[in-house]
Amino acid sequence: MLEVLLVLAVCVIGVQALIIGLLVGLVNKERTIKKLGVRQSRQMIRVLSKLLFDIKKEKDDFEQAYNECYTNYKSYFKENKVIKEQLDKLNEIHGLVINNLLIQIKEGRIIKSKYMDKIIPYNFETMTIEEIEQFFGEAK
Repeated sequence: MLEVLLVLAVCVIGVQALIIGLLVGLVNKERTIKKLGVRQSRQMIRVLSKLLFDIKKEKDDFEQAYNECYTNYKSYFKENKVIKEQLDKLNEIHGLVINNLLIQIKEGRIIKSKYMDKIIPYNFETMTIEEIEQFFGEAK
């Protein structure tokens, strides 16, 4: 009977040793999986940080280009506004000149000749805008 108990004890101890061996193998496998996961996560962090750095650099480049474009846009917008105001002023003066020339043609103040087409007795090339406004009247 003692021999049976001894054999049973050895069998129980053997089975426990096998279970402990399998558990140690499983723990070692889990440790390697954990180490691999840590390595992969560190590599992923490096890749993501590099990607973030590149994205920030591109964002800064785009921001700088946008600011340059916006300053150019503002300057062109101001120039266009000034040019439009000048064009409106010239259109008003042109309208006054044409209206007054038509009135002068009707009144006979512009000389017509069969040798020379139409002669305007005023030299518009040397007149300033103020003299033209004074001569033909101001735009209203």
